[in-house]
Amino acid sequence: MTIDLLDARRGEYSSKSGLVYSIGDPYAIDESLKLRLQYVEAMDWQPAYLEGQDPYDKDPRTIHLAKISEGSSSIVEAGMRLTPVDKLGDSLSLEMISSSPDFLRQLSSQVEWMEQIERAAQEGQLWDLTRLVTSFDTTIPPKQKIGSILEMIGAGIALTSDHGEAGVDPLWFFATNRTMKSVFKAVKIQHTVLASGILGNDEQETYFCVARPLEVLDNALSNPRRYGTTIESVERGIRSAHRR
Repeated sequence: MTIDLLDARRGEYSSKSGLVYSIGDPYAIDESLKLRLQYVEAMDWQPAYLEGQDPYDKDPRTIHLAKISEGSSSIVEAGMRLTPVDKLGDSLSLEMISSSPDFLRQLSSQVEWMEQIERAAQEGQLWDLTRLVTSFDTTIPPKQKIGSILEMIGAGIALTSDHGEAGVDPLWFFATNRTMKSVFKAVKIQHTVLASGILGNDEQETYFCVARPLEVLDNALSNPRRYGTTIESVERGIRSAHRR
């Protein structure tokens, strides 16, 4: 790799603009809570999933990330969380799809991936990516929001890989919709869909996906012409992860 992940150090970056993160404290980034509340209301989520009330917010290992607009400290362009889980069955992403027998059947048929997931969990390298959201503010160009997502992914790679320590190979999984999946496709972020379908009364399909972020990063760094703007944003995120 041309990016030295060891330059990133765990901690909190308290700047009021740019990429910010906190480990174990969902309230450290006040602005991101406002964006989360907007999504809670828009998606009609259960009250139990309000800020500070779900299990991941209470987990001291959870990494909370946000990209705050350079032009206004009150605008969060995007946010997400990464939480290590001891087993897939305890994850919130799996809980989202657990009411669907079809989803569970699809997952059980992915024998090789399920073995990899179990092994990653045993090694402490399985991470659930949740609350990946972008601002409702239509004055922020879509391209800028995508760049913000990529910066958070870059910081997440640095933080979940223990900054490039030998032998650490995190496995991320997440449940997402068609819109976010199309963003990943547009910026060529490699991921594998293990299960998909309509949940309940949803209008969009839900996709249960996995990705190995270090493989994604290696592939992007080895193909700079193909991943030009994508890798630039990811690199900014990696560099930001060491700030306090």
